[in-house]
Amino acid sequence: MATVRERSRERENQQPHTVEVMASRSSATPTRTAPAAAAANADADAAAASAAAAAAFTLQASTFQKLHPAEYMRRFLAKGLRPDGRTLEAFRKVKISQGSLSSPYGSALVRFGETTALCGIKAEVAVPLPDKPDSGYFVPNVDFPPICSSQFKPGAPSEFTQSVSELIHQITSATNLVDLEALCISPGEAVWVIYADIVFLNYEGNAVDVAMTALVSALNSVKLPKSTYSELDSTVKVEAERTIPLKLNGKPISSTFGIIEDEELLADPTEEEEVVLSGQVTVVFDADSGDMCGVFKPGGAALSKDALDRCMELALAHSENMKSIM
Repeated sequence: MATVRERSRERENQQPHTVEVMASRSSATPTRTAPAAAAANADADAAAASAAAAAAFTLQASTFQKLHPAEYMRRFLAKGLRPDGRTLEAFRKVKISQGSLSSPYGSALVRFGETTALCGIKAEVAVPLPDKPDSGYFVPNVDFPPICSSQFKPGAPSEFTQSVSELIHQITSATNLVDLEALCISPGEAVWVIYADIVFLNYEGNAVDVAMTALVSALNSVKLPKSTYSELDSTVKVEAERTIPLKLNGKPISSTFGIIEDEELLADPTEEEEVVLSGQVTVVFDADSGDMCGVFKPGGAALSKDALDRCMELALAHSENMKSIM
């Protein structure tokens, strides 16, 4: 049997091995936490990359407007404002310059904000219609050349151009803007033909009001020469000097309102606002008499009586303001 001293020696010989095992286990502990630290770093990098990507994806206002025009407009309307800073029922600043061209019989340059149109008037002598021997002619025309906006292309008039021209024709006919009988030179023989060419130089919305304002302003500046018809040789003698003002039946002022969500009204809508409109309505008042000449609504969403009454109130106030400008 082993003595006590031998057993003590055996225990001393085994002790270093135990220490080595414990040391080995202790040194292995940091190795186990390394994957966790690496995962934490990876998560932090991913979060930083996600934040950077979100910041990089932030849209500019102009980009957001093109991608989501309805939502862009809705955020402004919620605050009672519009992208150009106007309130919902405010019109843009109007500038009118008569006699801008020297060669036509009359002309006017009109600006509503950035929308700019030039109207030139030309007069010629022609034979009257058989059923209207004592009435002349009035021929308005509206043109949107490609230079005024990228939405207009060269070639035949677009559907938009035709609709604006038709609405201008309806308004001038309904209001009897030009006194056609005053254009008669000799009944059944010779009358004046008045051509009104309205050309948009820049388009930023509300074509009808700008075109009508340019038209009325130009017609107010027209002076015709004295003319006489000779029955001997069936000719018309026209003097060089222009001294006879063109006779007009009033001064019709149109006011257009855009219709947007829940019958919200936008006075004098811009081009960017027209994209999201559900309809439009144009109210015409005579600035001289204060009488309403008509209401024109080319399709689109329905309009309640209360909303229409509000349009009439705003249109009347606008016509009175325009009278002082024109």
